[in-house]
Amino acid sequence: MNYPLLSIALVTLLAFTGCGPSKPSKPTEADGRAAMERSIAKNSKDFIRLKSFTKTNGMDVMGMYSLEFDAELEVLADCLIDDRGWTRPIPASGVDRMEFDFKPHKKGETVTLHTSMLWNNTEKGWKPDKE
Repeated sequence: MNYPLLSIALVTLLAFTGCGPSKPSKPTEADGRAAMERSIAKNSKDFIRLKSFTKTNGMDVMGMYSLEFDAELEVLADCLIDDRGWTRPIPASGVDRMEFDFKPHKKGETVTLHTSMLWNNTEKGWKPDKE
């Protein structure tokens, strides 16, 4: 049997059928939801709960991936929330001008976000830039 010829045929077949090494897939809606839930659990669990998450778009940005999404947050306690879903307690002295990125929200409200999160392409796959 002619093994060199068989090897060339196999390499050619793999190249044309796309069965060779592939680029990692882009972060999915499920990846984005999981990253948002981890972020809330780590930073904001006493203040908000993720009600819904929908990936609306995505694009490569200088070696990273920007996952655009809409999310609905349920406010569990009075707090300040910025446009990324980050929270902080309302200071006893009230909201001052240093809190300009954060808006006050009351328990029971639903907050809708239209924003994005950046992802890094690592050796172990896509990872959120800030988590």
